[in-house]
Amino acid sequence: MSLVTTPATTTEPVGASWHPVRHPHVDILGIPVTSATRAAITADLLDGLRSPADRCHLLFFVNAHGCNVAFRDAAYARALGQATWILNDGIGMEIAARACGRRFAENLNGSDLIDEGDVLRRCADEGIPVFLLGARPETLERAILGYQGRYPGLIVAGAHHGYFDHDDDDAAREISARIGRSGARVLLAGLGVPLQEIWLARHRSQLPCRLAIALGGSLDQVAGDVPRAPRIWIRLRLEWLFRLFQEPRRLWRRYLLGNVVFLARVALRRRGLYGTTTGAP
Repeated sequence: MSLVTTPATTTEPVGASWHPVRHPHVDILGIPVTSATRAAITADLLDGLRSPADRCHLLFFVNAHGCNVAFRDAAYARALGQATWILNDGIGMEIAARACGRRFAENLNGSDLIDEGDVLRRCADEGIPVFLLGARPETLERAILGYQGRYPGLIVAGAHHGYFDHDDDDAAREISARIGRSGARVLLAGLGVPLQEIWLARHRSQLPCRLAIALGGSLDQVAGDVPRAPRIWIRLRLEWLFRLFQEPRRLWRRYLLGNVVFLARVALRRRGLYGTTTGAP
């Protein structure tokens, strides 16, 4: 199967290295979650992509499920500590912030910010090439076509499916080399939580791109394999419930039990009766 990609021919930015804006953050169970508007984060990301960088910056999204995973997975919690930005995803994070006397500026999930927001649109407008990592080969090909259909002119400089040995350093080096040869400045990784964050953090030093974004199951959505919730569900902050109806066997424990556990941890920590996530910064 031949993926429809376009090698980049853009020139690299020159000049002084870029440093990200220090946005306020909200401490959720020891995880410093950035609080900023979509416009502010988009502007920050694009400033970085237009400028030279001394390293690959990591953008992660965390929701109630991710916080629960961080409690039992030290590698995931440490990976979160390497992110330049950790953005809030979902109503559970908003409830947790309010319980601590804080509020997030906006809900910033990956689908709204990256897939359907301004980031890829601006990449298309400015000729900033991207590389896709994740999903099955046939899904990946449909995702490429889906992105290019949404954003005419978007340069998908390369792609690699997600079915490789994620513990194999040689495989990581080969994928990093492919990203480098492609000229991509943005890596969109859809390997699922917590694998994608752990893999990106582990191999960050050898990734040649400017920005790596962990996008979970977004590639499946863009490919049309998994439907996204209708707009009314999203506006009501009930996307999680739509997903539960779609996949009850797989997700009932995550949402029906996991959300209760998450909020209980937040309440107990507020009273000084519970610690932070394992290995969190």
